[in-house]
Amino acid sequence: VLTTLLDYVISAHYPEIKSLHEDPESRYGAFFSSVVSRTIDLVVLWQAVGFCHGVLNTDNMSILGLTIDYGPFGFLDRFDPDHICNTTDRNGRYTYKKQPESCLWNLERLADALSPVLPREKSAEMLKRFNEEFQAKFLKKMKQKLGLRSDYEDDGDLIDSLFETMHKTGADFTNIFRCLSRLQLLGSTSDEEKPKSWPTF
Repeated sequence: VLTTLLDYVISAHYPEIKSLHEDPESRYGAFFSSVVSRTIDLVVLWQAVGFCHGVLNTDNMSILGLTIDYGPFGFLDRFDPDHICNTTDRNGRYTYKKQPESCLWNLERLADALSPVLPREKSAEMLKRFNEEFQAKFLKKMKQKLGLRSDYEDDGDLIDSLFETMHKTGADFTNIFRCLSRLQLLGSTSDEEKPKSWPTF
């Protein structure tokens, strides 16, 4: 049953994997690796716009990297990394800041389910990149959101400092970025140096 389901999913939603991998284990490995990447991309977007899912159980995750189950979700107003949008989540398992951790845990459970056809040591290697890749992609997304085009070693510290300040001051997650987008560049006397279009999120 597992292989039948996997082959159908890959054929229907990951046809490029089917055409590139004839060996079953290689094919299932490529599938799992793609699910890991799509999940990282999804949670990066959630964190970048202040989206809180609320019920990140394994059955509410998508192997296509989609947001599903519109239950007690919400968007951050006053920035609080420990915000809980689900009133039944009394222990704060799915707070805003824990969403990447929850997604990784769910991927580990998917790896367990695939273990009969994809050795756990191989899926574990794929999961090792989760945190590093998430941090890199989240930093890139936040820099885009702030209009930062150059790369510096302390970019991560800058973003951390911004979130810390937002938390201390109770800044609105969406409005703070709208306000920042209206600031004029240092040394600029006109709108000439502003990009023709700002990235949207």
